[in-house]
Amino acid sequence: MPEEKTKIISLEDALEEIGKSGEPTKIRFKDRIKPYLSSFGENIEELARNIYYSKIARSFFVLALLGAVIIATGPSVYSGVRNGLDAASEGIAGMIDDVQVAMTQTAEAMPTNTSQPTYTPESILSQTPSSTLPPINRIAFVSDRDGNSEIYVMDDDGGNVTRLTNNSANDWSPAWSPDGRRIAFSSNRDGNDEIYVMNSDGSDVTRLTTHEEKDIEADWSPDGNHIVFISYRGGAREIYVMDNDGSNLVRLIYDSGNDNEPVWSPNGNQIAFFSFHEREGGIYVMGVNGGDLTRLTQMDVQSYYPAWSPDGSRIAYAAFVEDFPEIFTMNADGSDKTRLTYTNLVELCPTWSPDGSRIAFQSLNLNYNTEIYIMNADGSNVTRLTDNDEYGWDPDWSPR
Repeated sequence: MPEEKTKIISLEDALEEIGKSGEPTKIRFKDRIKPYLSSFGENIEELARNIYYSKIARSFFVLALLGAVIIATGPSVYSGVRNGLDAASEGIAGMIDDVQVAMTQTAEAMPTNTSQPTYTPESILSQTPSSTLPPINRIAFVSDRDGNSEIYVMDDDGGNVTRLTNNSANDWSPAWSPDGRRIAFSSNRDGNDEIYVMNSDGSDVTRLTTHEEKDIEADWSPDGNHIVFISYRGGAREIYVMDNDGSNLVRLIYDSGNDNEPVWSPNGNQIAFFSFHEREGGIYVMGVNGGDLTRLTQMDVQSYYPAWSPDGSRIAYAAFVEDFPEIFTMNADGSDKTRLTYTNLVELCPTWSPDGSRIAFQSLNLNYNTEIYIMNADGSNVTRLTDNDEYGWDPDWSPR
């Protein structure tokens, strides 16, 4: 006899809860959620997209989906998500238990696969310090250690952690201005996802965007005069640019490719981003006027989170290797792709030190907790910076 499912929240509320940008969404993957997915039908694409676009959620879901195409642009999305959930481990199911999602429905239970992902021991993430100590700079990051997603800064040795934002809403995606005096970030403190800026000590918070659609993921031009960001106002996630006071907004791309995480090149001539222009996720560059669009990563490898080196010669990024994303670097023209991490964990969001000698990134460790690490630019000397029961993610290294 099919099992009756308990209604906890509606489908619409579930999608909204899963899709809160930047919030550390936590979903319990019990068997009862599997037949729930079968009810989505045409909405499965939006569910997958919302899961993908929540940064911390991706760290959890990428393990559960085991390399399925999380962003849905084709008819295979339902089978990809469903098969990925079938392969999810009970370890992950037991970890993420804050939000239970179910709805009243009658459905036959889908088969359960109890196979476990293979992990590299935590010892691979060495904490051996470098013999040459570089100057201390600051790293901004996001954590929910105080109850919700807030922005913090710390020294690049993990010391002097300071909370910059303090409100009941969620703040995420910090981006330092080129002079290190301001930080742009995303927040839903006024009821909608918008772009804000504040001083580097957390003072003088100013809202830049006021549109009814979401505006997120800001980055500064090298001269500090402009801000590039993602907006939903055109019906899809597209790239816009505005002056640093929120005026003179211009849309750079007109398509439905779902663009993400634009970052300005150090010379000011290009913007790198990751997108789904050709169905598979990849990293692109374009001119600052939206022209000369060029794909840098190959079609068969999903690649995300580009980050320019300070001299503009290299781009760090995350790319899937089998079932898990690892950190890579490549030349600015897409050549000489070099893998830096070999953990079979979930490595995302690389950011360069001001001198280009090191890279900070977020990693989902063996305790299923996302923390901030740094390593040399060649992948050596991996060192854990944060050590908290709650999550840390979205690092951005100060320019000075």
